Amino acid sequence: MVENADARIRILSETNTKELSGVAPEKQQILQRARRDLIKRMMESSAEGELRWNVTMFPTDAYAAGTASITELNDAQDAALTAGLAAAQARYQFMLDFVAVLRAA
Repeated sequence: MVENADARIRILSETNTKELSGVAPEKQQILQRARRDLIKRMMESSAEGELRWNVTMFPTDAYAAGTASITELNDAQDAALTAGLAAAQARYQFMLDFVAVLRAA
């Protein structure tokens, strides 16, 4: 699916921000590991300019009742996505540099 997409729009609208609080961290890690390759490919596609994306939040009562404001949650997610994108771009640039060195040899 990632190979065929050129844009991704995600709207966060949680109705229960604490729904995973009762799920063991080990089980949450299984889901994260299962998504790892997909997220990696998305970040690579984004770094290569093949995939555009946007994430926004729709205000819900659950966000309003939480300990963090919507702005704080949005800023935290933005920072995480930016860090992931920067990491993907750094890996891509490393590969470009590596190929350039190999070609120069």
